[in-house]
Amino acid sequence: MKKILSVLLMMVLCTPAINAQEEKGFFVGLDVGKRATSLLSKKAVLYPSVGYQINSDWSVGIRTQIDFSDIDFIYWGGYVQYNFVKFNKLNFFSEGKVSVFYPIPGWKEDLAKVTEAGINFGASYELFKKFKLNLRYLYLGYCSNPHWDQNGSYILGEGKFIVSGSLPRLQVGLQYTF
Repeated sequence: MKKILSVLLMMVLCTPAINAQEEKGFFVGLDVGKRATSLLSKKAVLYPSVGYQINSDWSVGIRTQIDFSDIDFIYWGGYVQYNFVKFNKLNFFSEGKVSVFYPIPGWKEDLAKVTEAGINFGASYELFKKFKLNLRYLYLGYCSNPHWDQNGSYILGEGKFIVSGSLPRLQVGLQYTF
């Protein structure tokens, strides 16, 4: 009887660890956003990403940009995401990110390289097991040229440290974890 109770107790205690392991894995994501500062603009931007979900709180990944408006920059960025508040299937997260925007050679070479390092904020909702809907908005951090694509709208800060709530910072997307 003692062995049976011990085995049952171990099974109950190990269940959270087993569930946490299921949340690990590689993921792919695709976000969509707007390049212009007007909602009526038809300039869409896609942000494909790949990464690894370390556990239920932490993930790391890289993201690039496919711009369907004025294709003048190549964008690459790395990020670390932390889920700091969880309500059942709804998570609120912050992302520490580093991004570099390079002008496309031969296209608009007079544009300067833009770098950013800061924090994005967002929320995710688990639609199905391993399938999430993500929303990202608001940026707090360093930008080498804070007015390069937003023309100064909804940006606090005149220097290189900014808080940006401009429309191009809004992204909605889907993520699937393998």
